[in-house]
Amino acid sequence: MEEPSNIYSLLLVAGYLKVSGKKLQGDGSYLCEVSIPNREISIVYKNEVLSHLLHIGVITRTTANKIAESLYENDFEKLQKSIAEYIDKSISFYDAGSESFYHGLVLGLIALMDVQYKIMSNRESGDGRYDISMLPKDKKYPGIIMELKWKNGLSEHELESLSDKALIQIEAKRYDFEMNEQGVEKIIKLGIAFSGKKVCIKTNVMYH
Repeated sequence: MEEPSNIYSLLLVAGYLKVSGKKLQGDGSYLCEVSIPNREISIVYKNEVLSHLLHIGVITRTTANKIAESLYENDFEKLQKSIAEYIDKSISFYDAGSESFYHGLVLGLIALMDVQYKIMSNRESGDGRYDISMLPKDKKYPGIIMELKWKNGLSEHELESLSDKALIQIEAKRYDFEMNEQGVEKIIKLGIAFSGKKVCIKTNVMYH
């Protein structure tokens, strides 16, 4: 089963995913938004999928804990360093070379935070679709929005410019609209740029 769409179809039929929204495309096909249907199945994903990734060394619990600590402490230098160290050690596990690769990587690294956050990906908010949104289940935590960018062969300066571009996109397309509607008072916006094993994070914190 090499096609990802086949895997998603199987998960839908088996009840491990549900269609929460769909839009008709110009070619007659549907673009579907899928989600995990309930807490019990969410636990299965977390225990089975994440534990497998931990077991084979794709993600280490130490790294996942560092990522969580960095976000809880709002220490984005530590966050950038932790992601960079992880990529440097583990990039050989993957065929890196697309934005979707880094998107999946970041989702995996924040998976352990699903107790405190509702983690969402590629959903509409404002005037576009954000990459990753972390909606706090308790208002004592800040909301977190991430926009990811990738391009090979960038210099440090170019990488910084790309992360600035990601951060500007969050503002320009009002990706914080959904969180504002939910009454989240503090929202952390992260523009994250990747190039090979390099990563740069720019941030902006807003209070409402």
